[in-house]
Amino acid sequence: MRRHLCSCILLTLVMAGSLIVASLSDADGPVYLGQKYCRACHSSSDDNRYHLWLNSKHARAFEALRGAEKADPECLGCHTTGHGEPISEKADRKDLRGVQCEACHGPGSEYKSMKVMKDPKLARKAGLWEDTRDVCLRCHR
Repeated sequence: MRRHLCSCILLTLVMAGSLIVASLSDADGPVYLGQKYCRACHSSSDDNRYHLWLNSKHARAFEALRGAEKADPECLGCHTTGHGEPISEKADRKDLRGVQCEACHGPGSEYKSMKVMKDPKLARKAGLWEDTRDVCLRCHR
């Protein structure tokens, strides 16, 4: 009987913990993923955009910050990707340093699949931002 009670208590605690974790990680809408998701498709010989970005000043934007700037939300808004916004539970804020693809194209969780990306209209409907002057002016004032 005592063993059964301990098992029930343990199961209840595990289930409660799972619900708490799920509620903390669920975002209402798209989340930022980080450049590793973009790299998978955009680093081939046919599509070299990832490598072009990797060698750009945008990729090294976080490195341009000095001292206290690396913790200043006003600086991080332009020198990191998705600062203050929901990120994937598989990502870490360190994965979003620099001005990555999603800084200009929006959080990628909803448009990342090959099926969606191959259809520009569907990709925009799923949240892919077009890289317009207005997007650039959010940081380049």
